[in-house]
Amino acid sequence: MSTLVSLREQVADSVRDPNNRIRSTSVVDRAINKAYLLVQQDLEGFIDDTLTSTTISVVAGTQEYSLPANFLTLQTAQLANVTLYQTTKQQLINADLYANTGTPQSYYIR
Repeated sequence: MSTLVSLREQVADSVRDPNNRIRSTSVVDRAINKAYLLVQQDLEGFIDDTLTSTTISVVAGTQEYSLPANFLTLQTAQLANVTLYQTTKQQLINADLYANTGTPQSYYIR
């Protein structure tokens, strides 16, 4: 499996910009992540063949949990039979909800 560094090097070689003088590393990283997302979306139809269910035990006061090593995509997140909605960590911070306590209403994946 390629690392981000090796993908950066491959992109830099492909566009003949080995020292990232034309495109910054952050621009290249965004392009790599965008391409990665497109590949995931293209392959989403094939994921049903390998679909499994995972239960993660939640503990009061814990904000983040590790996902299984073979995690590909999330179909549904539920807590006590209530479906949680997807958000981003930044949206939670912006809404001043990141440090809230109580029953979770949403989740984010980073």
